[in-house]
Amino acid sequence: MGYLAHHGIKGQKWGVRRYQNEDGTWTKEGLDHRKPSKVTNYKENGGVIKKGSTLYRVSLHQDDPTFDNKKYVSTSVEDHKKWEDYMVDDYKQAGHDTYNIEYKANKDLKVASYTETGKVYVDNFFNNAEYHGQAMSDIYYSELFLGYEAKTIGDAMSMSVAAQTETGKKLCEKMLDLGYDAMADYHGANVANDPVIILDPDNKLARVSSKKY
Repeated sequence: MGYLAHHGIKGQKWGVRRYQNEDGTWTKEGLDHRKPSKVTNYKENGGVIKKGSTLYRVSLHQDDPTFDNKKYVSTSVEDHKKWEDYMVDDYKQAGHDTYNIEYKANKDLKVASYTETGKVYVDNFFNNAEYHGQAMSDIYYSELFLGYEAKTIGDAMSMSVAAQTETGKKLCEKMLDLGYDAMADYHGANVANDPVIILDPDNKLARVSSKKY
């Protein structure tokens, strides 16, 4: 008569439970593992990313250098997974190495909501005769080159930042001058729930890990 036997895996430590105690209750690590990420709503309310918070990125570079003095990040594992699903396979198929990057905030980071950022954009650029022409061209740029129809001030604002137009650069500088460390990512909300743009990230984020997908 046949029988089943399980001899384990080489190097496996029997009786070691990573997430549970011997009585079946959850360890602190187990509770943290099962706990969903805190729900945020930076896009509507702004807020503060607390010092020590983990932030996530999908990057084409192992060391994830900073471009244009900003980084697009996720503040939850759920949002990070959405960006992985959106980007990683396409990058791999295009022959690019792709990396899972984690950061820690090294200070409290004040985040501007869409409304707060939009008001700064309108007051300082869209309704400013000196910059109005450039602000209008942000809309045309998004339509002609990115294939994206800008229907609102928020769309134009987002495109100006993403494309690093003159108004986009000055908007980021203005938000820093006003004491903000980050902005809700208007355009990125097409993919994830609550993406954020960190301003001057080299002085505000510490890279914790960089792992190739």
